[in-house]
Amino acid sequence: MSRLQANALLLFAGAIWGMGFIAQATAMDDIGASAVIATTGIFFLSGGDLGALVL
Repeated sequence: MSRLQANALLLFAGAIWGMGFIAQATAMDDIGASAVIATTGIFFLSGGDLGALVL
C-alpha cells in the first residue's frame, strides 16, 4: 500500500468517525437527557458484542 493510499484511508476513517459523532450528538439532543445513559449502555454492549465476534 502506498503512502497516498494509506493517507486516503486514514482520511476516510476520520470522516466516517466524525459523521458518526455528529449523528450521535444530534440523536442525543432529540431523545433528551433521560435516555442518554441507556443509549450509551446500548452502544457499549453492542461494541462489546462486535469485539467478541471479531476476536
